[in-house]
Amino acid sequence: MKIFVTGTTGFIGSILAEKLLNKNHEIYAYCRNVTDRKLTLPREINIILGDISDGHFLKKVLKQINPDIVVHLAAQSSVAFSHEHVQENIETNLLGTINLQKACEPLSNLEKFIFAGTSEEYGNQDLRMPIKEDFPLKPNQPYAIAKVAANHYLQYCKEAQGFPAIVLRPFNTYGRTKNFTFVTEKIIYNMLTQDKVYFGSPDPIRDLSFVDDHVNGYLKTVETPFEKLENLEAINICTGVGTTIGNLAEKIKNITNFEGEIIWNVKNRPTEIDCLIGDNTLAKTFLNWKPQYTLEEGLKIAIKNIMKIVNGENK
Repeated sequence: MKIFVTGTTGFIGSILAEKLLNKNHEIYAYCRNVTDRKLTLPREINIILGDISDGHFLKKVLKQINPDIVVHLAAQSSVAFSHEHVQENIETNLLGTINLQKACEPLSNLEKFIFAGTSEEYGNQDLRMPIKEDFPLKPNQPYAIAKVAANHYLQYCKEAQGFPAIVLRPFNTYGRTKNFTFVTEKIIYNMLTQDKVYFGSPDPIRDLSFVDDHVNGYLKTVETPFEKLENLEAINICTGVGTTIGNLAEKIKNITNFEGEIIWNVKNRPTEIDCLIGDNTLAKTFLNWKPQYTLEEGLKIAIKNIMKIVNGENK
């Protein structure tokens, strides 16, 4: 199949594009031309440089390709960044999604439009866990607000036009080797490089998925016929197991043999979500997906990979 993937300079997108290529699909990677990210995709992937904000260019490109599936991962994905850059967040995560959807409307071959939502859309649920897809969406920061708005827009397109939208809501994912601002990677990197580490609150509870499980959720969605998924508003990609940030730090401390000092509550994120634990029943039932890695197994791999970066080795 011809598959058009946005966000392929990002964490999930770059891995997904390569795995789809290995399954003999024809991949078109829509990449934002930014100076701080190198394009390391296989040369068999068709790379298109463009911006998600350029609706006219998107229409032109998609008309020429006429893909069977679109996977929309392009996003401004940092919650912390969104607090200070609200307009940029809305323009990328909401208006960019609208631009892409409008460009897809005339396509004759389009079978599925897969959109990357987020567990942050659920917000604080009064600790009613695990969270199911029909729980109310209660976004409490700009990143999640834009994602919820994009989600609602796609549901409108689905109901009004029969647009083949599918929304995945991954929970917290770890395994990055190029960005250490996300909580798991930050803890690992700091414990590998410093004697004294500073973090926010140890109390929030998160459902943590290893990167390979996250990517596999998209692979399963690509492979599953739309008719099987069309009545679902969203699908959680999660483990169903919650871990406090404090406990996560302890696990990383034990694996890395960190002997330094941990200092908590240095700076807490505005409108922090207390608890995010997802229910993955729909993913198991409709995608035949389930997590393959325990937290301990995933952390050992993540730590090994980050250690290579710290030691100056090529991953």
